[in-house]
Amino acid sequence: MFDNYIFDLYATLVSVRTDQTKPGLWKMTAERYAQAGAIWKPDEMQTAYRRMIKEEEKKLIDMLGVSYPEPDLRIVFRRLYDEAPGRVIGSSTTDTWIIETMRQFRLRSRVRLRNYHDTHAVLKRLRDEGKRVYMLTNAEHEFTAPEIEEMGLSQYFDEIRMSSDHHMRKPEPQFLMDMINDHDMDPDRTVMVGNDICSDIKAADACGISSVYLNTWHFNDERIQELLKKEIMHPERVRIIRSGRLNKL
Repeated sequence: MFDNYIFDLYATLVSVRTDQTKPGLWKMTAERYAQAGAIWKPDEMQTAYRRMIKEEEKKLIDMLGVSYPEPDLRIVFRRLYDEAPGRVIGSSTTDTWIIETMRQFRLRSRVRLRNYHDTHAVLKRLRDEGKRVYMLTNAEHEFTAPEIEEMGLSQYFDEIRMSSDHHMRKPEPQFLMDMINDHDMDPDRTVMVGNDICSDIKAADACGISSVYLNTWHFNDERIQELLKKEIMHPERVRIIRSGRLNKL
């Protein structure tokens, strides 16, 4: 039925859980910054991190006119260095250091990461059938690129796009439409597969393509219908897989 399959990542292909309030996370991060000459108290660093994300989101809204901005967190982690309340005179750091710090932060904050049981089998089947397969994910590049490799997923995709690289996230219609247009996809032969009605399915609805909703959060039918009624203009274009199992695709 479809030639082009566009997948979400988290809670669609892989199960993930992170916790940025984990004990020791901000202490570890503050210690790493201190070693490089930027002094923070851990609790103040955590507060500044959240504030800076909101500030960067506001900049993108003003600059791009988007409703759903996605800042590049490399800017935030750089600001945490440059704007530290205590700085060793003459201290500086490199972009490589920033990226490594981000990846250590992600690893320390991660609680769980694993493929769903059917992920590899379904993606391989689609490729074997000659389908074009894409990923469009709301994600920070430096957190997610290593995780895609760790899960062995990059081999299946014609292109992977992450929201932090494009400064917007689903359900911003432009984020999805740019991928459709850049690959000259026929909207009638294209489907978005995701687990979030307010993000993946809403974006597909706005772009006039079909979608598959994977109920991996195990909502009951009443909640699913409530969300569809609230968020979706054309529910007839949405296929619901209530079990959340990808092998029902």
